[in-house]
Amino acid sequence: MVNFEYYMAWQSYIAPRIEAQKTPKEMLRLYIESNLTFVDENRQHVFAVIEMVSNKRTADGKLRFAADHDETILLPIENILTLGMQEGFFREFTRSSARVMALTIRNAIDGFTIELMRKPHLDVQEYTRELVTIFDKSTKKECVT
Repeated sequence: MVNFEYYMAWQSYIAPRIEAQKTPKEMLRLYIESNLTFVDENRQHVFAVIEMVSNKRTADGKLRFAADHDETILLPIENILTLGMQEGFFREFTRSSARVMALTIRNAIDGFTIELMRKPHLDVQEYTRELVTIFDKSTKKECVT
């Protein structure tokens, strides 16, 4: 139940911010910024959820959080990447490479959460700016001269 409540709180925080953007580039920026801000503003709740779910397993021994989490949480990122490619904002991605990029973005966000647990005085704004810069540069469409 806590997972569901956490997911709903996260979704209601993130979705309107992304939907308000006009371009895929801005959607991706807001996705990253909003995720990090949500974690920062809800540290105790986020950390508690991580502690609870990090060792839960499915009947076949897989980590439950990873099994439940991946497809649902990666889909919005993959959709932003696909839209950005279609509209000419982002470089070309194959289905497979879009998945790699989506996983990389998500893992960077999740890594931030772990880093914040280790370093509570982390400069969240600087960390956020750096992640936005990294993914802006790695998704940018190259100009052909």
